[in-house]
Amino acid sequence: MKSKAFDRSEHVYKNDAFAELVKDAIRFFNGTPVHTLPPPESFLGTGVYAIYYTGKNPVYKKYADLNRLSYSCPIYVGKVVPKGWRQARISDNQLDQSKELFSRLREHSRNIGAAQGLEIKDFSCRFVIFEDASSDMISTIEAALIKLNMPLLPWMASATTIPAAADTNKPNQIGM
Repeated sequence: MKSKAFDRSEHVYKNDAFAELVKDAIRFFNGTPVHTLPPPESFLGTGVYAIYYTGKNPVYKKYADLNRLSYSCPIYVGKVVPKGWRQARISDNQLDQSKELFSRLREHSRNIGAAQGLEIKDFSCRFVIFEDASSDMISTIEAALIKLNMPLLPWMASATTIPAAADTNKPNQIGM
């Protein structure tokens, strides 16, 4: 087979329908109810979530002020993918799901409860459960939410740690 000259445009994927699908999922996410952290009831599923702060800790003051009237500025956005997702051995069947998303939110609440200077009552969350084929969108929607909201803590190595005091030299920190 003869080699063809490289043409970058032959490798670029563009699809307006995909962009609209992501926008639709973001609109749906923003319309979901906000709950206490952790949510009041256990549930099945995986998906994306955001954590909001409305307390008095000065480190998070900017976010507390912005979230006072509506939950529009998360301090953290995260995802929970189905078990085996990274190896393409997923069980995204809604009848065979675990409580992975609920468990992650509960883990965040335990870590916040253990932190000094923070009270769990000052944190809330919202989330979307993705089932069946839509679970393939989890990482894309998480990335879109981070890009859109620029949460305080996108740089954290551990998805379950929310510090009582943040390093204001990090990107997307309060005062930056």
